[in-house]
Amino acid sequence: MKKFRLGLVFTSMLLLTISCKNDVEDIIDCLFEPAYISVSTSVDEQNEKMVTFTVDYSGDYTLDTNITWDFGDGNVKTHNGTSITHTYSASGGYKVISKITLRNGDAYCTFDHSTNVSVK
Repeated sequence: MKKFRLGLVFTSMLLLTISCKNDVEDIIDCLFEPAYISVSTSVDEQNEKMVTFTVDYSGDYTLDTNITWDFGDGNVKTHNGTSITHTYSASGGYKVISKITLRNGDAYCTFDHSTNVSVK
């Protein structure tokens, strides 16, 4: 009976170790990952109020391409892709906030990235 209990305990510990290993693999370091994100802007040559925003990520996790953009002029849009174009109706300076999510298996980290843009 002791051998059976010992075997049951060993098997239980092995299964717990395996399941914990998967949990550890799905961790994201939310504190430092924003440093690997950049958002570049380019203004259309024909229309100076049309700005294209592009997210670049150089870290180890997966960038979720469903990004929510607050263009700073009252317009908010969720777009699937790393680039989006927005046309402003008025000149001025705008603070653009992109809500970016990184994924690692079941783990994820979402944060806001702000970019300033000047529109003529």
